[in-house]
Amino acid sequence: MISSENAEIGPDEIARLKRLVDVIPASLVLAQAAIESGWGTSRFATEANALFGQWTWEDDGMVPSEQRGELGDYRIKSFPTTLYSVAAYMLNLNSHAAYSGLRDRRGGLREAGQTVSGLELAATLTAYSERGQAYVDELSGLINGNGLSNLDEADLSRGGLVVIKPFGAWAQP
Repeated sequence: MISSENAEIGPDEIARLKRLVDVIPASLVLAQAAIESGWGTSRFATEANALFGQWTWEDDGMVPSEQRGELGDYRIKSFPTTLYSVAAYMLNLNSHAAYSGLRDRRGGLREAGQTVSGLELAATLTAYSERGQAYVDELSGLINGNGLSNLDEADLSRGGLVVIKPFGAWAQP
């Protein structure tokens, strides 16, 4: 941990930060958003820009219509825009203890020079849903079934035009 403004950041701290500040593959983001928001049609998605079902115990969320009392007064976090929802989701995966396995797997793939794929990281997300492995299986099926892995190496950081062409059942002859 850095103790003052003028402290040097050592190699251990840089390595730790690299594991926290890294990409979440597009296939995983899209698959989780689809599942958690009912393909963008849920009340939470349409009224609160909540694409990933993130819980909060603050007043900045919507109360589920079938809230389970034994879990406390939780809500689904609301966001001013969907972009804020995506940013909060990425911060959650990159920092919450429940997803340390995702960060470890991603770091291992990087160190081995392998592609960081949504399928690889999906396997680490049993804690994201009460459904556990069934949730992971659904994520993997959605990624495979919709060819989302093709998007994992997309680079949108250059600010240029990106064209995504339909394929499979959506491609026109």
